[in-house]
Amino acid sequence: LDERFDRNRTKAITVSNFVEWYADARKGDTEPSTLRKIKSSLNQLREYLAEHESIQTVDQITTETAFRFQLHRKKDKATTTVAKDVKVCKTAFTFAMKAGKVLSNPFSELKAGSEVNLDGQFILPITDYERLIEACPNSTWRVIIALGRIGGLREPSELVGLKWEHVNWHTGKILITSPKTKRYGKAQREIPLFQRLEIELREHWELTGKNSEYVIDDPKLRTKNVNLRKAFHSIREKAGVPVFPNPFRNLRLSAANDLCRLEGITTKTVTEWFGHDIT
Repeated sequence: LDERFDRNRTKAITVSNFVEWYADARKGDTEPSTLRKIKSSLNQLREYLAEHESIQTVDQITTETAFRFQLHRKKDKATTTVAKDVKVCKTAFTFAMKAGKVLSNPFSELKAGSEVNLDGQFILPITDYERLIEACPNSTWRVIIALGRIGGLREPSELVGLKWEHVNWHTGKILITSPKTKRYGKAQREIPLFQRLEIELREHWELTGKNSEYVIDDPKLRTKNVNLRKAFHSIREKAGVPVFPNPFRNLRLSAANDLCRLEGITTKTVTEWFGHDIT
């Protein structure tokens, strides 16, 4: 692929080759789930250029083209989705410029906008959490929901690597490894062993701890690409809890929201526990 990106032959670079090259270049520092999102955004650009601009090569993309792509995406996509697409495209061309593969970044003047989707946010009341716990088929699912709603873990990414050795009953803390923040130099963080979380973990330990190195003992639930939503919605329906968007993201949001309302807990502490920024 690098041979196709000789600066002296810039006009021969097709958009498809550009997408392939950038995705390949980011494999080493990007999680598979993030890489899929990157490819999706760049493929949206590739399809738009082919269908609406009759553009096949990178040198034909101008700042005006980039702006029209943004407007096109805004017609039927959420603001946050468009912001993500533009940000990915801008980063890809910046990366390629620094690598000496392209001469300019047609997205450099575009403002991507915010990727925070306030409409998709939902706070799950603790009473509904308790109903979910009661409806769970086993201790494994009680722990999954407790780790999300009480512990604020990213699920499944921070769930799959959690081992019993990471749970320190004596200090009352849990060590969380985070693939998402690893590339920013924050591969690990500690969270308190919150009371509601400890209840579920201790019961689960009694049932599975001696037979499993991992907190989630079922290997099928420990794969990075596992789809937890289907089983979660079955539990939610059984519990009589209304449908809400982005269930695992909003379990985490709800946990942070609870802590932000506690006297004596600073926002800085919450961001350190949950490994996210203030936004």
